[in-house]
Amino acid sequence: ENHNLQRYLRVYGMRRTRHVLSWIPYDITDRGILLKSER
Repeated sequence: ENHNLQRYLRVYGMRRTRHVLSWIPYDITDRGILLKSER
């Protein structure tokens, strides 16, 4: 069983921005994957 559920998800070109790669922390829960966007 993996207790370290926090990973970094790579989002490639999500909205048209100049930032091609964005690293977004997310949690894996029983309901699925929850993105932690603090913006």
